[in-house]
Amino acid sequence: MIIWCATPDPDHVTLRAISQPALVVSGSHDIMVPADNAYAMFKALTNAQLVLYPDSGHGALFQYHELFVSHVRTSWTRNRRPWRSSAQLARCPK
Repeated sequence: MIIWCATPDPDHVTLRAISQPALVVSGSHDIMVPADNAYAMFKALTNAQLVLYPDSGHGALFQYHELFVSHVRTSWTRNRRPWRSSAQLARCPK
């Protein structure tokens, strides 16, 4: 993540090279990794899901801890079979 943020890579070669399933989690008001960056990361990864928690910052996984654990468990279950190569997007209820 730090390398991705600090290294110029306009074609996202680094992220596109990752083939493992990835769960990208962000808060809608995260100032350390803004939601736009999380979305860009999600779009560049070939096998990813994005969870964007509403009204939360960088600690979204603590603010929505029960929902986060549920999302992680779901992603682990899905890892037993390939995710769709395109993007999957989870929207959390307010």
